[in-house]
Amino acid sequence: MIRAVFCLGTMAFLAVSPASGQKTFVISSDSPAGSYRDGFMDSEDFQSASGSSLGDPDALEKGVNGNCLSAGQLRNSSAENSHPIARQAVLFFQLPDLQSKKLKKAQLRLYLANVSHEDPKLPPPGTVSLWHDVHQNSTPLDATLAYAGTGQKKVGTLADGNSGNGTFCEVDVTSWITQDYEKDPAGSRVAFFRLQLDNVKDYASATGKNVYEFHGGAQQLFKPELVITTAP
Repeated sequence: MIRAVFCLGTMAFLAVSPASGQKTFVISSDSPAGSYRDGFMDSEDFQSASGSSLGDPDALEKGVNGNCLSAGQLRNSSAENSHPIARQAVLFFQLPDLQSKKLKKAQLRLYLANVSHEDPKLPPPGTVSLWHDVHQNSTPLDATLAYAGTGQKKVGTLADGNSGNGTFCEVDVTSWITQDYEKDPAGSRVAFFRLQLDNVKDYASATGKNVYEFHGGAQQLFKPELVITTAP
């Protein structure tokens, strides 16, 4: 089974440098206007984390922005299934109107709160990869959300075994946001990202979690941010 939860939030704080004319947009869950969503997708009975897929989706569940964005494995509490759950975090950022300015840089910023390796049956957490889908440009809650769809492309590594608790993980996503501006229809420009633990395996009867835990949009501090800077 797969579940996904997410909700609407708010977007785009704008700062302007008078001297250069450069503009900076900070998109997060508590910015003045627009939208932000985060959430997760769960997959059971998965085989591997190869490529961009962990399994076949068979359910979609709506929810709210979370305190924690997890990428990894969790204990399955279902009495009918002892296999662990593979969890992937998802983030949606509605992109602001650049007002005829040219995109200079875009950076995704996430706060890594905790790395857990509780079950000796599971390997230590490996790398967390970041994925992007230029075709996902729906701003309202959308039950047709593609799970690890064919349009998703790997951006790179967000965190690995050297990433410590209480650190910021930052990735330059300029080329990916540029694609969103070029290909998404006006008024529905959305950046979609997915976080995946790459060394997930299906170990039956897992009793503990094996995850990277990042702050979600419901946190008071260190929320996920997409920072967009324009050229003068």
